[in-house]
Amino acid sequence: MLSIPDAPPPPDPGIPSLGGLQIAPLLRHLARKTSPDTAIVEIGSWLGAGTWQIADSIRGRAVRPEFHVFDHFRANKLEAERATEAGLEVMEGQDTRPLVNFLLSDLETPVHLHKCDLRKATWKGGPIGLLIEDAAKRKHLFASMLETFGPSFVPGETILVLMDYHLWREKGSRPMRIEYRAQTEFIEAHPASFEHLGEPDIRRTSTAVFRYTEELDFAAAVADWWAEDNEEESAEN
Repeated sequence: MLSIPDAPPPPDPGIPSLGGLQIAPLLRHLARKTSPDTAIVEIGSWLGAGTWQIADSIRGRAVRPEFHVFDHFRANKLEAERATEAGLEVMEGQDTRPLVNFLLSDLETPVHLHKCDLRKATWKGGPIGLLIEDAAKRKHLFASMLETFGPSFVPGETILVLMDYHLWREKGSRPMRIEYRAQTEFIEAHPASFEHLGEPDIRRTSTAVFRYTEELDFAAAVADWWAEDNEEESAEN
């Protein structure tokens, strides 16, 4: 089960956060435990608050896992406003990858920033030991993420940090709760492949942590998932 050793409070580099700083102890603990023979993948970085914590936690290792970050790196209105409130000049629509590179520049850990439409992301980096997901909240993105990265999960080793796993519980309307329940729906449909390790011991978190335990044909599983939607639509019509 999920157990995080007691440690001093994590350093705060002053990067605006939408959740990465809140779960920093968890991210740092899991990153330090990740085998250098596998990669760390973060999906959704915003301005890199969580990214910084992960990179900082592994920079002292003699041999480090490669660290790859996938994001559209384009600020929407809310993100631009929050960044501005925190003292950073960010405009709506701005390419934020150069800024994230700058904010990570004090670290010695190479971080590979991939700017892309997450539905078109590609992965050729080998086995994945740790995956942090903070962007694929809805079904179409989560399904794409599974098809792209799932085949590189290692049974018994890969850890998944799903930062929005419980987010659907906070939605008021039934359609929104259904839309944001995609992660829970898929994980619960494949209990043999995902062991629930728990939630970080912090207030108001939507995060849940899982270990990938049994090999799964992700292409087939995702195809079946979409087929279930089509069957439900046909039944309703």
